[in-house]
Amino acid sequence: MAVILPFRALRYSTHQALDLSLVTAPPYDCIDPEMQQILYDTHPHNIVRLILGLENSTDTPTDNRYTRAAKCLREWLSAGVLTREKRPALYLYEQEFTVAGRTLVRRGFIARVALEEFGKGSIFPHEQTFSGPKEDRLKLLQATHVNLSQVLALYPDERNEIMSIFDRLPLVSPDLQVVDYAGVINRVWIVTDESAASEVAALMHRRPLFIADGHHRYTTALNYRKCLIDKGETVGEHHPANYTSIMCVSMSDPGLVILPTHRILENLPPLSADRMHEILKDHFVWHKFTGAEATSGRMEDHLAKCRGICFGVYLRGDQAAYTASLKDQTAMDRLAPDRSPAWRHLDVAVLHRLILERLLPDALGGLKDLRLRYVHLGSEAFDAVHESGSSAAFLLRPTRMDQVQSIAGTGELMPHKSTFFYPKLISGLTMNPLD
Repeated sequence: MAVILPFRALRYSTHQALDLSLVTAPPYDCIDPEMQQILYDTHPHNIVRLILGLENSTDTPTDNRYTRAAKCLREWLSAGVLTREKRPALYLYEQEFTVAGRTLVRRGFIARVALEEFGKGSIFPHEQTFSGPKEDRLKLLQATHVNLSQVLALYPDERNEIMSIFDRLPLVSPDLQVVDYAGVINRVWIVTDESAASEVAALMHRRPLFIADGHHRYTTALNYRKCLIDKGETVGEHHPANYTSIMCVSMSDPGLVILPTHRILENLPPLSADRMHEILKDHFVWHKFTGAEATSGRMEDHLAKCRGICFGVYLRGDQAAYTASLKDQTAMDRLAPDRSPAWRHLDVAVLHRLILERLLPDALGGLKDLRLRYVHLGSEAFDAVHESGSSAAFLLRPTRMDQVQSIAGTGELMPHKSTFFYPKLISGLTMNPLD
């Protein structure tokens, strides 16, 4: 089961007059080129220089963004910008944020967690990974020898046994605090209590971990360990490369939020509501909303009331909104016989397998020019169609935590972009050295 250890993190020195909001950053895969340059310009020690350095036209095998990241890391350590924790610690991490008008707090702890190959232990992915990001992250890890960001993983704990251990400690003000780019308040307490760490490790040893965010980072840690072994290095039980840095959050945490990921469709042939209804009518019940009932806020209410599998639909040039509710599972049973019933009952699986891969291509003579974009707010989907001219938008409900657990727990992977765990963990609070 999950092996949890405290560790001596690398982090920005609190003895330096350094505003953490100037040096922390979103995860690397949330940084577009514009934000990358903004972060570069914000502060010379911003962690973007480590997690997503700029590429130069003159880059060579010995001078590139990976080698420059390693050089920055060495220089910042030498200058005292970064410091190594003196004692092993668990890092209690909470994020206070607002979503849908509610203020919530998500709590967990950052620890070193022993790596397990997928399918051979109790650490489960729920989404597939891609070769490009894995190659990129491996080059960075090989250059720096540091897990620069955390994986987010979830564990079952209905009785709140794990976090109650931290609640018993005499913790007062956080050791680190920063308001991030999204307005989320991030607080970290450095917990060096050995008894508490042992108790957490003992209770976690009985629990599985489900990767929520950071699949590429976790897979890169596995690949890094394999590279060392392939080179002849002995990677025993206590070798740092046998571990990676994970933020562990209870599935029952009241601040655990999964947001929907809506699909924006670009470059479709013109589609009227009558035409879309004609395409879907054999499999879906079609309902129309007009006026105030067609706004993005009301659409979320309509979807929440739906029983069974249901989507919201916006179409370019049409001020009405629609819902499409699946009549029965027969088509999915036929189209995905190799998938579990739980997978076939995912809204996102039905959207892709039945609508985007079968009904629309068959009706429109293929979708070779289709481009998908992903947004998380209904208002963004509404604006994409009615203001930016996108062809259509399909709005989804959030995937539920029990669906993630039941599907991932059997080793099955969910469709791409099935979940969006909000908020993201920011980069730059703690780093895990592998030397």
